[in-house]
Amino acid sequence: MPATRPSNLSLVAHVQSQHGEYVKPAQWLISHSWSYKFLDVVDAIDTFCQEHDLGPDTSFWFCMFANNQHVISSADPTAMFGHWLQAFREALTDTGKLVMVLSPWHDPETLKRTWCVYEVYLSVVLKARFEVAMGKAQHAVFLADMQNFESVLGMLAKVNAKNSTTTVATDRTCLFELIEKDQVGFAGVDRVVFGAIQKWIVQALDNQLAMATLPEDRFRWLNSKGNMFVCVGWDAVVRLGLVKAYLREPREAWDPLLHEGLAKLEQILGRTHNTTLEAMKGIGRVYCRETDFDRGMSLLRECLALELQVESNDNVYGTMQYLGEALMHQHNIVEARALLQRAYDWMCRTHGPNFARTLSIQCVLAVGYHLQGRYRDAEFLLQSYYDNAVRVFGSAHGVPTRCLMYIAVIQRLSGEYDKAEGNIRECEVNSRRDDEFEEGYLFCNKELGLVAYSRGNLDQATSILEATHESFGLYFGVDHDQTQEVLLVSYLAHLERGFESEETIDRWLAKFQAAKATAISWGDEHKCLACVRPIQDDMLMCPECPRLSRRLCRPCAVANPPPLEGCDHDITSWTEFKPPVQHLLEQKQQLGMHAATTSDDDALECNPQPIDTTLNNAP
Repeated sequence: MPATRPSNLSLVAHVQSQHGEYVKPAQWLISHSWSYKFLDVVDAIDTFCQEHDLGPDTSFWFCMFANNQHVISSADPTAMFGHWLQAFREALTDTGKLVMVLSPWHDPETLKRTWCVYEVYLSVVLKARFEVAMGKAQHAVFLADMQNFESVLGMLAKVNAKNSTTTVATDRTCLFELIEKDQVGFAGVDRVVFGAIQKWIVQALDNQLAMATLPEDRFRWLNSKGNMFVCVGWDAVVRLGLVKAYLREPREAWDPLLHEGLAKLEQILGRTHNTTLEAMKGIGRVYCRETDFDRGMSLLRECLALELQVESNDNVYGTMQYLGEALMHQHNIVEARALLQRAYDWMCRTHGPNFARTLSIQCVLAVGYHLQGRYRDAEFLLQSYYDNAVRVFGSAHGVPTRCLMYIAVIQRLSGEYDKAEGNIRECEVNSRRDDEFEEGYLFCNKELGLVAYSRGNLDQATSILEATHESFGLYFGVDHDQTQEVLLVSYLAHLERGFESEETIDRWLAKFQAAKATAISWGDEHKCLACVRPIQDDMLMCPECPRLSRRLCRPCAVANPPPLEGCDHDITSWTEFKPPVQHLLEQKQQLGMHAATTSDDDALECNPQPIDTTLNNAP
């Protein structure tokens, strides 16, 4: 500023007026944060020029030199916003190239500044070339961090346009209005920035691969790039097995892959190597999902013990998550919640709430709250997860759509029927246009039927649920767990209407017989809120609360009923439901007895018996 005070011009204009040969049209536009040290920016640009073989005559548009700082310091910020935005757009259009300075690379200030985030977004919209510049020291850290893809996820988690800031408050308001005007939204801006940075990272890895001369170096960079897209070696064998397991292929199709892959990784890398441990926990998780808890829990607990021996090991919290999930499946909610809460709190402190692993653990914690009837806590965590999923994937993607469906379930159980139905309708639209979420439409119908049941619209509920049960049977099979769950809720809706004839009861008994659901369990979806186990025998439900929201098994209700969130109704007034097949058989027996009694009465009326008068006429 002192050097240009006599002319009251920008530095570029000032130099041009005296030494025009030092000024030329810009070839690159620099995006940086004003909080950066000037020499750090110079170091980053100098390193960038060396990497890209740019000569000393390469010219850059640098806002602090190109913009008139005298005008900035004296003008009304609101009035100047349009001027600076236009200047930036023209510079970006003219150069067609943007280079952003990242420092430190894993937590760059530029991605926290609204102007900088918008600049990246605009570079993509205008189809400009996007590059990244780092100082020598930061570049070395970046290359080292590329060996662990979690570092990339951590860096991308810092991108959040909605939480970005500006030095001038009115600039933030104006930029936010531009984002809204473009109808792309903050989540859309974030996705564009994600894409630009990911593309640059792949390019940076390709550059390292091209420069590598030693085979081991080439393998290292190939492996780093593979972490962005595919896995190689025996790790790939394990992952192939995991994919087959998640696709519900027969066990013989994936179990040998997991067994052989893990054995080879242990042989080559050792049991304590990070790749081996990641395979171990993935396999343990699959076994637990297949209810092979002996093998699954053994692997997960061994993995946790080995990882805890290493200080500052982020991977341990992923293992805690998988163990927490498995413990929930085994109804050990206390230990599960303790592990998950520990992992979640640590991930929030070290990586922030938007980090991928943090969000994943958060979602599992929400499941725990749901199982215990803590619906408000569950909805809060799920809504946060959903907002981040929309920001990353877009609202129509399968990940946020599944989460929104879960939110609708919680809202139904909380009695928020209008909200639940609105969210289900949105999921219904998304599932129709997403081939990978084909079954989503079926679950939407199921939830719409449950909303109708919860509202007491029994005719509508039974109509929807019976049709949905038929569809589930065709899609999953009549004896599949999911089909059985629809049969149970369809039965509950019909139960309130009553079973008017033996023919109706026989029809329902046939359904339970076909579904192989003649046992005394109420299914996995209707667990007791106290012991968190599937309810066996009689189920007790609060009639004052939303249907199915407050339920206990008989032993928990009789022994020491726990306090339930949002329900202080006397448990002696709760409605008791017998297992479906048992109740149907009892109803059939009662109808038969009633029919027999009615038949006898009718016979007496139609054919009166003669009166024995023998005693009356006796002498």
